[in-house]
Amino acid sequence: MGKLAAVIRPMINGERDPDRLCKQMDSNTEAMVMGILEELKQLETDNR
Repeated sequence: MGKLAAVIRPMINGERDPDRLCKQMDSNTEAMVMGILEELKQLETDNR
């Protein structure tokens, strides 16, 4: 969970590169980040 918490600020600041965000994460945490990125992508598309 610490690694997930560490990528929240970069995502808030606009980082969307999964390779940068998911460095050294286990598969479960990476899956959570990917899910968050997918939701952000949908929200950003809906707001245009």
